[in-house]
Amino acid sequence: MLEAGTTATTTTSRPPASPAAPTAAAATRIDLHQHLLPPAFLDALRSRTVVPRLIDEWTLLTEGSRPTP
Repeated sequence: MLEAGTTATTTTSRPPASPAAPTAAAATRIDLHQHLLPPAFLDALRSRTVVPRLIDEWTLLTEGSRPTP
């Protein structure tokens, strides 16, 4: 019997999850996305002399990165 102000909790037992064999789709997963940044933010990145900064239209330098020739 529960006292006033207490609640009872129950747990259900679930069988352990079995690991599924990787599928071809999972083995070849590709993350393709794009960042849409406001023009004023891009201009600010271009005007910087320290990282993070843009050195051209597409190359963002970050901490530890180097421009490629």
